[in-house]
Amino acid sequence: MATKANYFKLGLFILAAIAIGVAMVLALGAGKLFQRTVTLETYIDDSVQGLDIGSKVRYRGVLLGEVKRLGFTAERYELDKPLGQRKPYVLVEAVLNMDRLGPLGDVDVALMQQYIDQGLRIRVAPQGITGINYLELDFVDPLFNPPLPIDWQPLNPYIPSARAKLVQFTNQIDSVLRSLEEADIKKLADDIDTLVQTATRKLDALPVEKLGADATTLLAEVRGTNRKLAELVGGEETRLAIAELRAAAVRLRQVLANPSFDTLPDDVVSAANRVRALADSERLHRAIANLDSILARLDQTLAGSEHDIAATLSNLRQTTENLRELTEAARRYPAGTLFGEPPAPVRRSE
Repeated sequence: MATKANYFKLGLFILAAIAIGVAMVLALGAGKLFQRTVTLETYIDDSVQGLDIGSKVRYRGVLLGEVKRLGFTAERYELDKPLGQRKPYVLVEAVLNMDRLGPLGDVDVALMQQYIDQGLRIRVAPQGITGINYLELDFVDPLFNPPLPIDWQPLNPYIPSARAKLVQFTNQIDSVLRSLEEADIKKLADDIDTLVQTATRKLDALPVEKLGADATTLLAEVRGTNRKLAELVGGEETRLAIAELRAAAVRLRQVLANPSFDTLPDDVVSAANRVRALADSERLHRAIANLDSILARLDQTLAGSEHDIAATLSNLRQTTENLRELTEAARRYPAGTLFGEPPAPVRRSE
């Protein structure tokens, strides 16, 4: 009976231990059992050294999930192509807690594509200096981080990857080193040495003493010019000119302040209106018409008596000639002119 009682106690202890273990497992894993998760995948065209299954996935430092699978896209996609023609991308699958995704929690395809267009990317980031890496989810410039080219439809929600900052820095260093390797350093050093020698010869050939003397002369002339300018600015004529300008400004201000100056534009407008009214008046038009009629009659009168006027002018010219001859004769022979014989009578032919 004692042996059976011991077996019973042992079995009861084992059952209690199993119950306690199950309870602890349920207590520790209940959160994971009931949390909503989503599996995302991305493709990386670089080394993922330091990234393992279980590595953390963070969004701006906040823990979102962990890496579930590491492999190659050639194991799942492009199976209809030869192995050498498949993309050499690394396939990374990560399980994320949808409750902690915040604005990214909605896995709607259209909304996710909108985030991707705005620059949502996944990249490998170092965790301190231990060599361990994690996946960083963040927004970057989409122009400098375009998605990798793929020709298949991803089986899970897909977020493109971006190059790691360390990889970008290494690539830039490699580019600089390649540029330095391509550059002809020896030729560049020879060119610099030639330039230095040429500059030294040119400097030695310069007439330094003459240039110094010219600079001294130029400085003296500049000083003299400045002195003359100071004398001109501070001279009596300048002060008088400034005083006259001030007086002119005062007079101009007085003219502008005169109330009659304010009415000048109105007076000009009024005078222009009166001139316009006079030009448009009926009396002015009638006067111009009468003047045109008088000029026309005068022109007709002169045209009709043109011959008489010509004869009168001819007689007037002949009379003037006779008067001139008489005056000349009287000046030469005044006595003969006054007391001489009368002229012989003119006989008419029968």
